[in-house]
Amino acid sequence: MKMNVVVFGGHSPIAVAISKKLAASKVNVTHVSRNPQGYLRDSFSNNEVHLISINLEDVISAKKIWAKLVVSKKIDGVIFAQRFRGDLKNFHNMLTCDVITPFELVKDLCLIQNDTNKKILLFTSPASSKTIGSQDFPYHVTKAAILSMMKYLASGVMINVTANAVCPGSYVFKERARDFYEKNNQYFTEIQSHIPSHQFTQVEEIATLVEFLMIKAPNSINGQEIVVDGGLLTLDQSYLLDKFIPQDNKS
Repeated sequence: MKMNVVVFGGHSPIAVAISKKLAASKVNVTHVSRNPQGYLRDSFSNNEVHLISINLEDVISAKKIWAKLVVSKKIDGVIFAQRFRGDLKNFHNMLTCDVITPFELVKDLCLIQNDTNKKILLFTSPASSKTIGSQDFPYHVTKAAILSMMKYLASGVMINVTANAVCPGSYVFKERARDFYEKNNQYFTEIQSHIPSHQFTQVEEIATLVEFLMIKAPNSINGQEIVVDGGLLTLDQSYLLDKFIPQDNKS
């Protein structure tokens, strides 16, 4: 029997790649977006992915739509790869979209389908554990809360749940930004030279990891944050600073 996996992610290149990868592996995929129109519909061919609309910023509405979906089919896995698209200074809406509503949906899933194992995968960022200068406080708190939610879900508090988190890091190559990379090739090349793997993370690589975690990974892989960044987080800040300081000025 085919697995049923729900992917929250809308127009995100990572989420789209994940849904396409899972569909190619014969998984029944339901792709969730606030507005599943235009570009998103064109991203999937031959009805390989079922599209539905859920606004994670509206807890009550989201729970109603979710309840109908959960009652209608057995859900084997849920992937929260959405990205808050509103005002990044709007603490309440961001927290609702990325933490509060996802937690409520997982809780409802466990109440309705408490007899089978469910794999939950949450996406976070380096801001869950480090300070990212380009992001404000609400963003940092939200990403940290996502990581805490993953650990809570993995702890056994909810029946038959396996939970992990994926952290794609800061530099992910997105096809729709190719023109920008080509026009600013010197910056693109310079950044790549400082990544231990010497390349931006590809969305297909992230999708392959998700495919493994959803389909092949044993339930003993639980409560883990898996970083996909080419090794950037293994580097000390002084290493990166040294790259920009001339040798004769070091003392």
